[in-house]
Amino acid sequence: MGKTVTAAVLTHLLEGIYWKPIDCGANDTHTIKQLGLPTLDPLYAFQTSCSPHHAAALESRSIQRFNPPSSEAPLIIELAGGVLTPINLNQSNADFFSTWNAQWIVVSRPILGSINHTLLTVEALQRRGIVLAGIIFNGAPDPCSEPPILTQTGLTCLGRLLPEPEINYTTVKKYAQQWKTAFGALAHK
Repeated sequence: MGKTVTAAVLTHLLEGIYWKPIDCGANDTHTIKQLGLPTLDPLYAFQTSCSPHHAAALESRSIQRFNPPSSEAPLIIELAGGVLTPINLNQSNADFFSTWNAQWIVVSRPILGSINHTLLTVEALQRRGIVLAGIIFNGAPDPCSEPPILTQTGLTCLGRLLPEPEINYTTVKKYAQQWKTAFGALAHK
């Protein structure tokens, strides 16, 4: 839920439109709509919560290359899975979406294995020439894992999403206010 809630906060903060072009089982678009935020429907909505390539195969479908829709408002795009999650047998999320003119943000959960997972994610994106705007940490602060992530990647922490008893529009507004300074420059690009 961390990526989806982060996307909700960014949608509110940047006065954008949420779009998850490929949604596998979770129906994150519905979650964002329930928060009262503007959304676009997914191009591919699959029933099974699994990797997009597998969800498509289970429904005898395939995911074809597409471009983002034009929009006056910023599009806040959430990927289905991680950056190396396969979209089809030949392409990962990073391969598929790297040609888009977009600002990428990594959402990292500071738990066991987070350092390795986050560093590999950043390395995979940078190898593809993808410029990252920064990192958002999803969870309670972890003084053991976060400093090496920030130091080794050279990225900035743009915000933190703490565990919340309930996610609602008030929660989204609270985080948007907290992250406003860090995202001020992004809002004008």
